[in-house]
Amino acid sequence: MAVWMGKDCVFDTFTILLITINFYLSGIRHSIFMAKASVGLYRQDRFLALLEAILNIFFCFGLSTKFGVNGILLSGIISTVAVPLWAHPYLVYKNVFECSVKNYYKKFVLYLLITVILSAVSFYCCSFTKSYSTCMQVFLNIVICTVIVLGANFLIFKNSVEFKYLVNLTKSIFYKFKVKFSSADA
Repeated sequence: MAVWMGKDCVFDTFTILLITINFYLSGIRHSIFMAKASVGLYRQDRFLALLEAILNIFFCFGLSTKFGVNGILLSGIISTVAVPLWAHPYLVYKNVFECSVKNYYKKFVLYLLITVILSAVSFYCCSFTKSYSTCMQVFLNIVICTVIVLGANFLIFKNSVEFKYLVNLTKSIFYKFKVKFSSADA
């Protein structure tokens, strides 16, 4: 943002961290929301959204007066962690999958740890690009983060069932395109 608006309009690192945490929490919850919506599981958690909103407003008033934008972002994180982050998976696993939610929570913690470690390594590596021009710094940071995150995820998950499924799915899609375009050429 400093490129076109100047350094006065750029959030500090802590604010960007809070925005990133909010984005991560909303993304990690998406699969549970899709499972919940696909089976119409709304009645069991009808009061959770209200409780989350009340907590968010309560913390927002308390934290925004002292911390400003950071307080508003922090209140969203607190209300998300306090209610839907643990309650929605529990309800989906109990009512839809009819099994224990423990494995979900274990994977959630594992993915969170991997994300925190890779983020810290990427942030550290990107700190060495500050001497370059802004455009070059942005380009180098994109390359560094992409290589670190994709490389580490490949090394960590290459033998998992999910990764093998994704590879096979990708191969079948490319095969369909190859067949479609090779038949169009003939």
